[in-house]
Amino acid sequence: MVKTKTAVLMEPGRFEIQEKDIAPKPDEVIVRVEVCGLCNWELNHFKGFIGNFPMTLGHEWAGIVVETGSDTTKLKIGDKVTVLPDRLEGFSQYAAVGEEFCFLLNDDIDMKKAFLEPLKCVTTVLHAASPKVGDYGIVTGCGPMGLWCIQALKGQLLAGLIAIDIDDEKLALAAKMGAGAVINSRKENAPQRIREITNGHMADFVIEGTGLPALMEACADYMKSGPARLCIMSYYESGMTNFDFRKFLDKGTTIFTPHPVSEPFPLDTARRAAALINNGSFHMDDMISHTFRLDEIQEAFLTLSRKPRGFIKGVVYPND
Repeated sequence: MVKTKTAVLMEPGRFEIQEKDIAPKPDEVIVRVEVCGLCNWELNHFKGFIGNFPMTLGHEWAGIVVETGSDTTKLKIGDKVTVLPDRLEGFSQYAAVGEEFCFLLNDDIDMKKAFLEPLKCVTTVLHAASPKVGDYGIVTGCGPMGLWCIQALKGQLLAGLIAIDIDDEKLALAAKMGAGAVINSRKENAPQRIREITNGHMADFVIEGTGLPALMEACADYMKSGPARLCIMSYYESGMTNFDFRKFLDKGTTIFTPHPVSEPFPLDTARRAAALINNGSFHMDDMISHTFRLDEIQEAFLTLSRKPRGFIKGVVYPND
């Protein structure tokens, strides 16, 4: 049994740090949480749109095994693991999780940057996008998910990889991560620039990562006619009322919504993403822009909601 401090969301917009004792079930392990990422999806809980209060949050986490259940067979105390959790409890000093949801990390992995779940989502998105040799690809929105998609697409032998955003600093980071061309859609005519970059071909696939319905509709102007693919990566908090699908219908676009909840084989995808963490495929150093202690969880979520200039990815270190 382990005593832990946990951030509990008591009501919309208000966390409280509570103490409790936890013990593993026979098929579980207790993990000392080294890092838990801040995710836009959990803003829906923070703002009171979904979930029942009080509740715990945190699904992007990794740590070190400190206790094992009686029926566990694969993990031992001291193992570094990254987690695809079966519950939201990552904003805690320690958390229980089923052994099957833990993926072993190499000894040399920096645990402060080893959160699995968003990279598993990137793996899901790329599987849906199905990039082919010689394709032209576009990523709209250079937040953390978009930037990780760009990193993953860098080695796909594409004819061209284009990043679109309205923030020049994020576009500079996208170029550093592997985008061959960047477009500030506030300053430039994006469809015209895409036509120039692709020699009139337009995009074979677009990964939409802004969460803005108007920009998703604009993606129709970025893609070629014929079997182009649109992958909707973001959560659309405001809904999609008055959305015009006719451009997509006219072009014969295939639209994917690769949401992790509907994925048929999540543990296999998580295994693949963990392997990519272990071999260093994802660059983390320039991604984490804001860090917080557990007792700063309130400030962390307010920062995530405001997204001040320079914000890319925020993380909480519960044991610092």
